[in-house]
Amino acid sequence: MRTVMICYTLSVGYFIFKIYRVCRGDIINKPGDPYQDSRPYFMITIVATMLLVIATAVVSLFCIRNFDNGLKEAIEYEKMKRDHHRAYNTNVNHSDESVSLMQSAELRGALDRFTLE
Repeated sequence: MRTVMICYTLSVGYFIFKIYRVCRGDIINKPGDPYQDSRPYFMITIVATMLLVIATAVVSLFCIRNFDNGLKEAIEYEKMKRDHHRAYNTNVNHSDESVSLMQSAELRGALDRFTLE
């Protein structure tokens, strides 16, 4: 994930370089301008792509921060809740929260973070 973040950072630099290349003052409106007809489309594409890369990098930062923060416990708790509803033939939407689902001492702390609905 960190390698991808480095690539995102480098790609933003590359896009800035491409904007500079397309908008250089020495080629705009001169004979032989290679970007004369396509400059607006290049700019829209480059800026949109750069904004999407930045947004993806921000979401990646949130993902990095949330690694190893309880996904395993949440999955285990949902499995135990599903097994409870199946074993006692209860309605999933209207369960009795007074029945303890957490048999394992390791997962007992998950009740603080995850509640029955």
